[in-house]
Amino acid sequence: MIKISGFIDEASGKLDEQIVILKELRQEYMCPRTIDGKNITGISYKDFMKDIKPRLDANKIKFSSIGSGIGKIKLYDDEAYKGQLKNLEQLIKIAQAMECKYIRIFSFFVDEKGDYDSYIDEDDISSFAVDAVDFVSRTGIMIGDDDGAFRPTEDLVRIEAAVALNRIFKIVNVF
Repeated sequence: MIKISGFIDEASGKLDEQIVILKELRQEYMCPRTIDGKNITGISYKDFMKDIKPRLDANKIKFSSIGSGIGKIKLYDDEAYKGQLKNLEQLIKIAQAMECKYIRIFSFFVDEKGDYDSYIDEDDISSFAVDAVDFVSRTGIMIGDDDGAFRPTEDLVRIEAAVALNRIFKIVNVF
């Protein structure tokens, strides 16, 4: 079965008007971005459950996906990133409450490169991997050796993978 949905906020930013339009179109799915004039990324789970979900449930409206604003920040803006992680936690709870499997995010805005070129073997870093090496280096997920080399062409051993995964999990607060 094919499910059709869309960004209903293009017709109205008010949820009650969105519901009327969905009913007129005989649609039961929507992909919310703006609800009652507020981007869904900024709506708390508590407020969603109190003010929004009851109206959706009463009208048997479901989410096909959530059109979030996650990712609309500069790639290296650590403070904005922390805020977006908190927003994403709220969106995941909202998605689960709505039995919605998908949250749309944006590619992050790429800003100026970091300091990956401080590695003595920077010429060995393939051009396609420059941004990735910069990111994992800057965030501390992977760091170079004491001699200033990143060693991009050497194999990763299990202990290095374990350390990198542990650092990632700490960044996203898995532990």
